[in-house]
Amino acid sequence: IFVVCIATSFFACSSGKKRQSTRDFTPDENIWREHFQPASSGVRLNGMEPSLGEDRAESTIVIFSNVQCSTCRNEIPSIKQIVADSNGQMRLLYKQFPLNKRCNPGLKSTLNPRDCHLAQQLVWAHQQGQFWPFLELSLADELQTQRELNKALKSLKMSSPSFFQCISDPSQRQNVYDDARSGQQSGIMGVPAIFVFDNGSQRWWRVKKGE
Repeated sequence: IFVVCIATSFFACSSGKKRQSTRDFTPDENIWREHFQPASSGVRLNGMEPSLGEDRAESTIVIFSNVQCSTCRNEIPSIKQIVADSNGQMRLLYKQFPLNKRCNPGLKSTLNPRDCHLAQQLVWAHQQGQFWPFLELSLADELQTQRELNKALKSLKMSSPSFFQCISDPSQRQNVYDDARSGQQSGIMGVPAIFVFDNGSQRWWRVKKGE
């Protein structure tokens, strides 16, 4: 299971122990380069991405993911915890990368037929201010039946009629398409793909494949 280790956070890759202060942290150049590589193109952001953490954080993690990605189910909770423990120095942005040609035309083939539908659900949840709770339920496979979905909508105080109207609206797919195109421009063809932007150096880094 991949655990993000970033030089500007409170964590040391070698020990995994939380530091008491950022002043106590000395980045290990070898460990950093072992897990990260420069990302020449970076990630195109539109300011509309679901965000977790402080807007003025020193580092921004961007994850391209989709609900049916089994690896992402382990990655996302780990990254969320790191952001929560960073004392405002890190934030997380989520971008969708469905493995379905219908809403990600840069793909050669469709691997997950339901990805576009599930991605549009997340778009609507974001519009309702419930993205992260809804994503958590989706990743936990707790929205498989209509009954489970209705229960979730009720618990999150989300309107069922507007929900079903939104996910059947083709125009909503544009939000998903924009994320997917951003991923393609960043050179990814699968998920999870994780990037880090360091405000200090103004550089983009990408977690190496296979991490």
